[in-house]
Amino acid sequence: MADHSIEVTFLYNDGNPQWKFDPESVPVPHSQNAKLFWTLSNQSTKGATFAPTDGIVFKPSEPGYPGTPPTMQNGNKYVSVETNENPGPVKHVFPYTATVIYNGKPYESPDPDVTNDPPGHMGDPGDEGGDEGGDEGGEDGDVNADFEQE
Repeated sequence: MADHSIEVTFLYNDGNPQWKFDPESVPVPHSQNAKLFWTLSNQSTKGATFAPTDGIVFKPSEPGYPGTPPTMQNGNKYVSVETNENPGPVKHVFPYTATVIYNGKPYESPDPDVTNDPPGHMGDPGDEGGDEGGDEGGEDGDVNADFEQE
């Protein structure tokens, strides 16, 4: 089982929440399990914490997310174990949100996602994943979100 860490950065600047997910791309090849760890980065605004019960939540999708519901561990880390049993022929995309609490108020991230590759798909060599378009999701087994600035 491969372990993958996703570092979530939440910045609150003058009423404008900003998000970054690093890395933007985490491959989940067909017929493999992945243990996903989400942690709030040290660069996040001081005082921001993951929401205790819904810090990472997968949105309803077809098919449903093939993993355990993310649960909080050690105070500020979420963990999920996911199995990619995608029968193909297309990728399966599983959008989720991250929620942090800052100054007593919840803030929800834009929609990053986990994408499971179908059988025979090995991803693109050198693909860094991510996209420039915001909500379009990832490619090649990605966990994606763009840094939002308004």
